[in-house]
Amino acid sequence: MNNLIQKKIMITAYFATLFTFVNAETMITISGQKVMGESETGKAIQFKLQEKQKDLATPLQAEEKKIQDLEKKLMSDKESLEKDFAELDKASKSLSAEVRDQKAEGLRDRAMKFEDTKREFDRLVQKLQAEARKVEAKMSELYQKEMTKLDSLVKDTIKDLAQKSNWDVVIMEESVVYANPKISKTNMVIEELDKKAKQLNQAKKQTLEKDMNKPEKAISKIENKVKEELANTL
Repeated sequence: MNNLIQKKIMITAYFATLFTFVNAETMITISGQKVMGESETGKAIQFKLQEKQKDLATPLQAEEKKIQDLEKKLMSDKESLEKDFAELDKASKSLSAEVRDQKAEGLRDRAMKFEDTKREFDRLVQKLQAEARKVEAKMSELYQKEMTKLDSLVKDTIKDLAQKSNWDVVIMEESVVYANPKISKTNMVIEELDKKAKQLNQAKKQTLEKDMNKPEKAISKIENKVKEELANTL
């Protein structure tokens, strides 16, 4: 009888412990995509990247327009040359040798100019492609830099919240097949992230303002010292 009672007590304690573990808020999830897309911090980074891309791409757009215009000219010149060569070939029997040679020479000159223009076109295309690769490399470098900063800030924010809220495990929702929306704390992270980013920006701004005021303070000290020396002299 005593053994039976002990077993019942052990079973009851086991299920009580299991129930507590299952219901305890020790595991939560975060949506990285939502943090990036909905937080003011993430939006600011996206805007910064878009503006930088516009700045880098603007000079290329002018070159691209130049290439497009040159391509149209090449197509028009090619059609004109082919047409004139065909007409000369048809009319060659009715033309004198002198006239035929003159017309042929003129067409050959035009064909040479066409080839020069085509080489210039190819050169411009290669140059544009090289510049585009440079822009892509710069954007990739900037993207990695900004994402690294954001990732570090997000991780610090999550760690702070985890310690305050007693979270044992934090999982990114993008890395799991399914997670109950009830255990998501994304909105909390977004709110805390923006608060932390605002504090950091404010601190940077204050530091910058102090640095800008340093020369003025130095000049002010010098002026006061000169005035003091003049007053002592008088």
